[in-house]
Amino acid sequence: MSVKSSLWAMAVLLLLAVALLQHWLVRPSPTASQGTGSPHVVSHQPDLVQATSPQGTPGLDTTHQPANQPVTTTIAVVENSQNPDAKPISMMALYRLYRLWRTCDDYSQYVSTNPAFDARQHLQDRWQFNRWPGAPTEAQVAALHHHALQCIQLQQRFQSMALPDAGLPRGMQLSEPHLTNRRLQRQLLRMIPQTPKEQALFAVLRLSQEWVAAFKAVLPHLQGTVAYPGIEKMNLNADLRALNQELQKLTLNHDLTNDTAAKTRFKELTNAIMRTQAKIKQMTAVDEVALRPVMRDFMALNDRLNQQLHSQDPDVFYEAHTTLERRRILSFNEYHPHKTSDLINLKRPFVEYVPPEDVLHQALNLHNPTWLAALTPHAVQLYLCDLGADCGPDSEWNQQHCFAGYWGLNADSCSQDLPDFLQHQHLSPNQWLDTQQLRQTMRGLYAP
Repeated sequence: MSVKSSLWAMAVLLLLAVALLQHWLVRPSPTASQGTGSPHVVSHQPDLVQATSPQGTPGLDTTHQPANQPVTTTIAVVENSQNPDAKPISMMALYRLYRLWRTCDDYSQYVSTNPAFDARQHLQDRWQFNRWPGAPTEAQVAALHHHALQCIQLQQRFQSMALPDAGLPRGMQLSEPHLTNRRLQRQLLRMIPQTPKEQALFAVLRLSQEWVAAFKAVLPHLQGTVAYPGIEKMNLNADLRALNQELQKLTLNHDLTNDTAAKTRFKELTNAIMRTQAKIKQMTAVDEVALRPVMRDFMALNDRLNQQLHSQDPDVFYEAHTTLERRRILSFNEYHPHKTSDLINLKRPFVEYVPPEDVLHQALNLHNPTWLAALTPHAVQLYLCDLGADCGPDSEWNQQHCFAGYWGLNADSCSQDLPDFLQHQHLSPNQWLDTQQLRQTMRGLYAP
């Protein structure tokens, strides 16, 4: 790949990253709609309870550091050439490390670029950036410090392992944390499961990999593969080439960080490119004949993976549910009933694809995307608690409320189990009742 092509690819990835960040920063919170008069499923009344402030209730999580000692917030990253994995590691043990590593996406990047990651300073910067009232508590600082230290240790441990290559397609680039994530996935699928638990987990991981490939194979067909002939489309393609060439020259010859005029032109060009691409896409059609066998293969795998949702193993359910949702592919929102998106610009909706949360909403005949996006994830998490997943103070879901999320941080979550925190601190009484209704419906759909 040429240098210019590489820079162009990096520019596109940067645009997508900015769009995703903007989405997460404005993501609706469970308390965001309070006072709007939006009725609830159970009470049919609006919430009157006021949202708590991000700082929550002070208090130190003693599972990380004794309350009578000051919290050390600086972590020195040291190179470790020793191999802690002299003994073979089981598939289940590696899977647990893999799940923990998936919570390290942000912090492994921070600590790898900053050799003295300061948990307190990091949280204070977030408070200032988001203009949250108050300040992070010692509980939140201690929890982030503990988590970042775990991520560093994991990073060093994985570097000492003989993990397989990431197997990236030609020209594809990923950050180091995501490369490690992909290598761990490949290693798990190379292992030989020894126990019934490992066999069930291996089966859903393999099936999930096949489902993703089949899912991605369908999308190009739904985007439209049959082009309408005509001079107008030829002119649009010529315009698109000219816009892309100008954008490449701009990114190569100008500093987009400090050059205001260049940044303005960059935005104008990217908007023009998207508008032109949308016009071209309108001049295509779906080839139903070519789509038919691809869709048949997808639906067969989709049926098999949906059957995994009836498993009473929390890890099997988690992997199947996470794969089937595919939120970040079809929509920036967590609820997308029409299965179409400006991000992919499908020519026709992917009506054959009905993810688990849509099944849940249809079972209750619900049509409030904001309400569903706010409460359904909590119902799914609580159902996983019912299956036996870790829902304690150190669980991945509590981390989102304690220090890792983009909204609604609350120090009480750093020391409470997830169900107690959601019921007594995070959700209003109406929201808790509605979440229980969703949770009970999930039990009816999936529990034996």
